[in-house]
Amino acid sequence: MSEIAGLEPRLVWEQFDAITQVPRPSKKEGRIIDFLVAFAKEHQLEYKKDGVGNVVIRKPATPGFEERPAVILQSHMDMVCEKNSDVEFDFDNDPIRAYIADGWVRAEGTTLGADCGIGMAAALAVLIDPQAQHGPLEALFTVDEETGLTGAFELGEGMLQGKYLLNLDSEDEGELFIGCAGGIDTIATFTCSMEEAPKNYSFFRVDVSDLLGGHSGDDIDKGRVNSNKTVARLLWGGMQSCELRLSYFSGGNLRNAIPREAYAIFGVPTRLKKDFEKRYELFAADLEAEFRLREPNFRITLNEMPQVAEVLDARSQFALIYSLVGVPNGVVAMSAAVPGLVETSTNLASVKFAGENKIVVTSSQRSSVESAKTYVMQMVESVFALAGADVVHSDGYPGWTPDPQSRLLAVTADAYRRLFGTEPKVRAIHAGLECGLFLEKYPDLERCRSGLRCVAFTRPTSGSKSPPFPSSGSCSTKCCGRCSRRRLEFRVLQGAAPGFFRIFACSVKSFSYAEKPPLSSLCPLRMPGGGPDFRRRILPFCRVRGAPAHAGARFGAVLSRRAGGSRPVRFRLGVHPAAGGFAAARTAVRCGGRHGRRGAGAVPLFSGAARTGSRGTRGTGPGHDG
Repeated sequence: MSEIAGLEPRLVWEQFDAITQVPRPSKKEGRIIDFLVAFAKEHQLEYKKDGVGNVVIRKPATPGFEERPAVILQSHMDMVCEKNSDVEFDFDNDPIRAYIADGWVRAEGTTLGADCGIGMAAALAVLIDPQAQHGPLEALFTVDEETGLTGAFELGEGMLQGKYLLNLDSEDEGELFIGCAGGIDTIATFTCSMEEAPKNYSFFRVDVSDLLGGHSGDDIDKGRVNSNKTVARLLWGGMQSCELRLSYFSGGNLRNAIPREAYAIFGVPTRLKKDFEKRYELFAADLEAEFRLREPNFRITLNEMPQVAEVLDARSQFALIYSLVGVPNGVVAMSAAVPGLVETSTNLASVKFAGENKIVVTSSQRSSVESAKTYVMQMVESVFALAGADVVHSDGYPGWTPDPQSRLLAVTADAYRRLFGTEPKVRAIHAGLECGLFLEKYPDLERCRSGLRCVAFTRPTSGSKSPPFPSSGSCSTKCCGRCSRRRLEFRVLQGAAPGFFRIFACSVKSFSYAEKPPLSSLCPLRMPGGGPDFRRRILPFCRVRGAPAHAGARFGAVLSRRAGGSRPVRFRLGVHPAAGGFAAARTAVRCGGRHGRRGAGAVPLFSGAARTGSRGTRGTGPGHDG
């Protein structure tokens, strides 16, 4: 066992530690399948494995809960396998080298596999927790979620007996997902011919770049500009006014990404060169004005080229450019069931000259309503078919229509409120999830996707007791590399009724790095000073249910500060007794360094402030910023 096995809740972390020792790349899940089967046998639990390797482990209800409906806890076995270029690591054979830093579980130079290893660990822990009271349980572990949703697509008949399914694959704390989009790809192939470039033509290359891009599901509602559509607009205008002839077009790459860059090589008659350049300047100025609020870094450039040898034949050029301009792109419809959710969309993903006189245009369509997905696919196909292209579609995957009245949602949200004293955010996502696929074979299934509420603490420093924490999970994240950590010790001086403790702290936050904490989890706080690159927030560090409230009770938190900061950090503690209402416990805080050295004297909460540099050992190691 590694050091992470000693974290609390111990049962969850012991399972996660064991999972990290088993290689489990996508499409190579044989060892983790054997691990799950051995787990079931060791604990004398019923299990079943289907033809593609999915495993379900069943546990009967505890006494008195036999009449409760069966609940399915679902996660996937495989992990994303990425490593730093300077790290020697074989994902097919080597165990993940997990360690603890600044209260977070991390991996040495590789991905940790918390997606969805921590979901697997939570399910396994519930199956063997002697104190858990529950109805019939099923833990479903699917294969190859990351690269093809293979396990969900090919889930065997008779694998599931329960009606209620909780997907444990969410990375969003405090959010419950009740719907997702289905998707299908449309590939249009133009057969064209090239001909000798006309004489007395001047040739140019136009580049569109530095767009924000993003995921074609999650980011499609943000108004991101599509580089393929932008280049096509310029070409269309040139065809109308300046006898433009196209030689080459390339834009986008991934089918599920909004394209950020595209370019085209084309020519106009030399006699119209000056006129075209003027028109281009006006067009570029119009685009900058049109995009200025959506694409602050947008760039379009025009550079003259040497004479090219070939251009696209006129018929193929007309068909390609007119279809690229005319094909729908972006949000098609918003959901009537979930306010603010995109229901249906389409993304013009890539345009490629594929050799052998072929031009391949790839687009992707999404919708949480199956009939609407079919319709938007038909819209896209119709445009390209009218242009003479051969159009084919991928197999696609189904959506999951949101049901805000779901009983499972009501029960899950109520449990969340009771455990954490706050309202969960109920959402649907405009992207594909395994949940949508299960409905095809199990149409009566109710589903909810939940992230694990988590507080991950290192072992206590010498001389202090390990505080009790709720049975939760863990997170791992990237860091800006400029953080400093402080361990705060909260000590109750005068007891209150045992109940629900909420610890808050605030610090100057930098949001300049790539992995931004979700703003939805932060509350605005006004503090004087600071430049425009900083935002202030009250950040909830942990919520401990049933924490000891007697005099002298202690529990800890980890406070993040920018390195070198000296601004006071204010904090407060609220106690929500089980009987209801609000009571303030008299408390004190000592602010010390990472190595346990105590800081200045105790400071009363609610009104006090402590400086993180106060006599403590400054921590400089990287970690999650907040």
